[in-house]
Amino acid sequence: MLSETVASLFDIRAAVEHAVREIRTVEELRDTETWIRSLHSEVLARLAIDDSTLLDSDTNAPGTLEEWYADPCDIRERERPRSASHFRKDRGPESVEMFSIEQLDDCHTEFDADQSREHVHDSGSDPHWQYGKCVAGKLVSISPFGSSAYEQLLVVLMTLFDLTEAQQQVALGERRMSKRWWPT
Repeated sequence: MLSETVASLFDIRAAVEHAVREIRTVEELRDTETWIRSLHSEVLARLAIDDSTLLDSDTNAPGTLEEWYADPCDIRERERPRSASHFRKDRGPESVEMFSIEQLDDCHTEFDADQSREHVHDSGSDPHWQYGKCVAGKLVSISPFGSSAYEQLLVVLMTLFDLTEAQQQVALGERRMSKRWWPT
């Protein structure tokens, strides 16, 4: 039995984490990624099964109306203990959509010089634009380092929101080497 050879699940995770950090070739990293993705899929499948059995056995499970609407003023809603499946639904999407920056290179994204700019409005007074400008600066400052195309995309984003050269340098300067997906 696995429990006889390994003291705990914590030891297994620590061993896997150590092994992943020791990998030196791209091929081994890709093989490990494939294995981790398949393991992750199995965990998600098990969670889905466990969630459905938990909901079936719960006598206080919400009805159809409560599944899509919750009255913020309802006292019973605040008193009702939240189940683990309720918190899982609030976390966001189950999968992440991957995209390639080069994927849509054939799209027409440039305007001719003679085209009118009549529909351009003063964005400086628009609160939504100002909020977007702040978000763009913050996104750049907390984002990890990426490929050259990703770095170029960040500069385009800052230029789109009219961040000055000084503001761009500050946002890019706040990025630290510690903000990487895998520590070295």
